Amino acid sequence: MTSQNEKLEGVSRIKKSMGLKHNLKELREEKDIKQKVIAKQLGISPNYYSQIENGHRTLQIEHLLKLRDIFKVSLESILRH
Repeated sequence: MTSQNEKLEGVSRIKKSMGLKHNLKELREEKDIKQKVIAKQLGISPNYYSQIENGHRTLQIEHLLKLRDIFKVSLESILRH
C-alpha cells in the first residue's frame, strides 16, 4: 500500500489549473472561511493565498497538505478536475 507521502515523492509543486482554483474557492466558501484566515494558517499573506486561489501562483506541496487538514478533505477532493 502506498502512503500519500510516497505518492507525492519527488513533487515539489502542484501546477495551477482551472480545476484546482475552482476547488479551493468552492471548499473555502462551503466551510465559510475567509481567505485571510486560511492564509494565516498557511503562514502566507492573504494576497499570496488569493493569487493561489485565482490561479496566478502555484501551490506548494506543504500548503496543499495543510489545506487538506484545514478543509478536512482528501487530497483528491482538492485536486479533482
